[in-house]
Amino acid sequence: MARYSRICVCTTGLILSLLALLPSLRQATLTSHAKPPRRFFPAGSAVIDFPYGNMNPIVDLLQKEEILFVMYYAPWCAQSVSVREEFQKAAKYLIDKVKFVGVNCWWPEGSCRNTYKFLKYPELYVYHTNLDGFRFNGIPTADELVRFVEDILYPITLLHSVESINNFSALHDNVVIGNFDLSTPTPPGYKTYYISAMRMIEWNHLQPVKFSIVNKPLLSQLLGMNDTKQFVILNLNGSFVSICVQKKIFILK
Repeated sequence: MARYSRICVCTTGLILSLLALLPSLRQATLTSHAKPPRRFFPAGSAVIDFPYGNMNPIVDLLQKEEILFVMYYAPWCAQSVSVREEFQKAAKYLIDKVKFVGVNCWWPEGSCRNTYKFLKYPELYVYHTNLDGFRFNGIPTADELVRFVEDILYPITLLHSVESINNFSALHDNVVIGNFDLSTPTPPGYKTYYISAMRMIEWNHLQPVKFSIVNKPLLSQLLGMNDTKQFVILNLNGSFVSICVQKKIFILK
């Protein structure tokens, strides 16, 4: 009996010791650090990957690059995984023109997670110089990603003849034609016009309102623009409505 009493006492003591350790064990579990994040895009990819979600390198890149295409991802997200391959294909196609960047915006210690509160992943943004980002809202296939970036790169078309105006209007349902003096580096109103063209692409990149410019006096006069900083909108029926002079003309169709 004495032997069994000693066993019971030892067992009881062991259980009590374990119970006493439970709070510290639970605390250790709760405060344990998450495993370090791994690369989301493979080594050798055309996409520059920031798995720790640090935004500072992106700011530095924007000082050197005209255009950045950034994919904010969550590594656990099935949609992020699905878009990853398409994003890499687009990056490879545009490797000589645009830098593609991936940022783990789910890593809790990263500045991205602490800065942005995205409701879904991935989020895709094109950053142009010091302007705010242009959000991609379409279906993220490689072809559509490339098309979106190229439209942002070249948002305005120079029209140098009546024939080019006809061809441009035939390709696009909605056309805006501006009249600017391009002999100066930054003619008045041009920057606003340029940004507006990019915002239209962001709003609907599949059927955007396409922006263009004429800089020949004869063309601008034919379109009812007798001064610079004026622009006209080409309606679907082919008529031009001058916003400044309110004159309809039918010279092209």
